[in-house]
Amino acid sequence: MKNSSIVRLKTLPLTVIGLFALVCPAVYADRFTVSKVSWVGDSLRIELQTDRPDGAELNAQLARDKTGEHTVSILKFGTVSGGRFVLDADISDEDKPLRAGRYWLTIANGYDFLPVAAVLPLIIPKHEQSSGKGKTIESSDDEPSRPEPSVSQLKQSWADDVLRIEGKTDLSNGSWLNIAIQDDDGTLVTDEGFICAQVSRGRFVVEGFTKDGIDPLPSGHYKLSVQAQNPLQSGALFVEKPFTITKRPRSRRTRLAEVRAVNVMNYDKAKNNEPAATSLAEVSDFVQEESDMQVQHAADKKKQSVLQQQQRKSDTDVDTASDEATVRRADGMKFIALASDAEVMAELATDLTADDEQGAEALARNGKLCFLKDNTRVSIIERGPMLTVVRVLNGPHKGRRGLVASEAINE
Repeated sequence: MKNSSIVRLKTLPLTVIGLFALVCPAVYADRFTVSKVSWVGDSLRIELQTDRPDGAELNAQLARDKTGEHTVSILKFGTVSGGRFVLDADISDEDKPLRAGRYWLTIANGYDFLPVAAVLPLIIPKHEQSSGKGKTIESSDDEPSRPEPSVSQLKQSWADDVLRIEGKTDLSNGSWLNIAIQDDDGTLVTDEGFICAQVSRGRFVVEGFTKDGIDPLPSGHYKLSVQAQNPLQSGALFVEKPFTITKRPRSRRTRLAEVRAVNVMNYDKAKNNEPAATSLAEVSDFVQEESDMQVQHAADKKKQSVLQQQQRKSDTDVDTASDEATVRRADGMKFIALASDAEVMAELATDLTADDEQGAEALARNGKLCFLKDNTRVSIIERGPMLTVVRVLNGPHKGRRGLVASEAINE
């Protein structure tokens, strides 16, 4: 299969794909990140970073909404190379380059439409000039001119542990907006991609942007992207404004799951141009349960990441202490145990108290501890009143790091 292979998607609408992605974003096993979107002449180039192996074949399609009902491109195939997946496609709307704004890219494996590998929000920049013709793309003279809608009076605050953004616009009441936060390079920096907000009395309010589903965005300077979801009805609004986020204060109450549920409900409300849901009472039980699950998944993922970082630090930590000593059984000790962590040492103590030598042997078989001979040399890394962190310097367990009873240290 070649990168230039193109087919039209006729048999399977992306509605099912989009809805599946909307409710269950955590099922995607592979990582995809939009690194750059640009125009090369009249061809749109989308560059992605991925952890898929080199040679992996993928297909992608661009749509105006996450459900994939309003596609704007033919299906495009490509191959991963060096952790990158690059798409070059002549994509236009009525023979003009696509209007700048927010779109969705659906990615799947090979020629298959399902399962979906990723559904990613991205922003297409304005097309300034047509390639090879040396002229700027302009609107037709037949199109009536009208004032450009605007966004102003942006305000950021924190409502418990949730980021809250308010603004003013001259779009008509009931208009739906897609709102996102980007870095200086135009890359979306939030787990949610964009969030839908409805204009009411000339204002809009949006809540819930996070870094990874649970942690806040770091305080600093960003760009706020605001786009009208239905430009034909509400006006072709697309603005990017400098925006500053303050540090999230401590909060005893969390509203993350509640706000996520309301936002998920409003994706569907915006699609159908219905009044926005504003409270959890307007959200279905199914969406509430899914949102709770997503927040819990984010929390579990964060905990796992912290544990992995601690393990890597433990594995690569350089001994800061130069003290050396030997270990020797103190009075009443049957053996000298080197445990992987304090929990293993506590489990060993429980087994010994119950005279369960088989339990201690099982810990050794599982690699959680080993037994040192008298006079084994060790390097002392961290001293404690009950336990001491050491690294073994000789013998069959040379190089192994762990905890020994402090009373076994002989200096």
